[in-house]
Amino acid sequence: MKNQLFVFLIGFLFLMSCTLLNGTAPGASATPAPPEVATNTANSVSSTNNPSSPTALSTSTPAAPIPTNTPSAPPDAVVVNTFEQDVYPFKPSGHCSLGEAIQTVLLQQVVDACVLPSGSHTVYMPTGTYTLTQSDNAPVVLYGTHPFPDRQHLDPAGFPVVASTLIILGNGSTIERTGSNKFGVFQVFVAGNLTLKDLTISGGDVTADHQPGGAIRNLGGSLTLDHVTLSHNVGYDGGALDIGVGINNAENTVADSMITQNISLIDGGGIDNAGHLLVKDSVISSNIAQAGFSGGGIYNDDAQLTLDHSQIVGNMATFGGGIDNHGGTVNITNQSVISGNVATWKFNGLSPGGGGGISSGENDDQLTIDNSFIIGNQAPASFGGGIIGGGQMTKITGSVFSGNTAGSGSAVDITDGQVSVTGSCILDNQSSWPKSHNGIENDSMDPITVDATNNWWGTSAPSIGGNVKASPQLSTAPDICASSIPTPYPAPTYTLPSP
Repeated sequence: MKNQLFVFLIGFLFLMSCTLLNGTAPGASATPAPPEVATNTANSVSSTNNPSSPTALSTSTPAAPIPTNTPSAPPDAVVVNTFEQDVYPFKPSGHCSLGEAIQTVLLQQVVDACVLPSGSHTVYMPTGTYTLTQSDNAPVVLYGTHPFPDRQHLDPAGFPVVASTLIILGNGSTIERTGSNKFGVFQVFVAGNLTLKDLTISGGDVTADHQPGGAIRNLGGSLTLDHVTLSHNVGYDGGALDIGVGINNAENTVADSMITQNISLIDGGGIDNAGHLLVKDSVISSNIAQAGFSGGGIYNDDAQLTLDHSQIVGNMATFGGGIDNHGGTVNITNQSVISGNVATWKFNGLSPGGGGGISSGENDDQLTIDNSFIIGNQAPASFGGGIIGGGQMTKITGSVFSGNTAGSGSAVDITDGQVSVTGSCILDNQSSWPKSHNGIENDSMDPITVDATNNWWGTSAPSIGGNVKASPQLSTAPDICASSIPTPYPAPTYTLPSP
């Protein structure tokens, strides 16, 4: 966790978010404005080689995942039969609320009027809105058989702590925390294995006690989100989702899901990941890490992150507008899109910083990008509009850098380490500082050579700075940009800090 000396800044930083959101309060919907991406005439594409009309990525807010509803309860499920909230100690009421159904599965004992099929690990929710106004303080039950006397130092949350296997079939339902009591929704303990399917979770807020994970906090178990939306949640780290170091390399998966419009008071506007995380066929959009902090979409903290055919779009942070990789490993592949993200760091003459799309330039960072799009990201007063790369290793193959803007190194800015960019398209990026370069800038103080061979730069010579080897070049566009390039996602509005 972060140094507690930051705590006294939180009130001030929270007010700063209103400026960053252009006056929109946390939890309210903000419509981002399109970025003004200047044409780079020194690195342009002729009309004969220009890809056809953009496709694949809409400039509107991505649609929420379509629920794959379960029309009737499976025979092995505990069936919820009321939308009312009940909390521990679950006084008899003659019905089976969602909290009671969860506790029935976790205890493997009937609570209130719930019916428990033998060995069931599944809860079935009739479609509707489940409103949470008070937190649950049920003690932890490990493996469903070993009760603890308390919550093991965990704050109360919307439901009992998940410390065994639990599957919740949401059927397109919404769980929403409302009212003056602020708390998160789900907590996954060590040995816990939580699967959420076809569900929306909103309104989680754990900032009062400086806790991570506004909607979900995973303390070392396994988590699967399948057709789930996490929106309008607020956390200290991880506005929507916080993933801790897993026991025995526990796996976490976000599939066919959306994490959107969440806020963190420090790192990880959408997700703070310290474990193993796969994001597949999903959208991480319009999240904010407060002023001075990192990873608007995802903060990867000495962890492993794989992005497979997913979008990181329209997020904002001081460092790493889309993704900030802090001592971890990030793998981006299968036509993933990093677009419309903003790093608001204003260069102070000392620390380079920035990384509109991705920041991954520290000593132990490893970043690989293949067959993906880094387009329309911004670091307007610093470095690396598309990415800041370096660290232990940065390897980019068969990808597109287009329409990114920065003070310097608008497509890629290198701080140190082993870096290669090959077989890619580097087009129409724009750097604003004098003597800066629109494509790849090597700012490393070490005697390294960046391999930028066999790329396609359109009709102009490569725009490079520092020790960058750009020859030979491709004479025709690689397949990924030979026909069409997605339209950049609209970047959020922002105000740069004062000098």
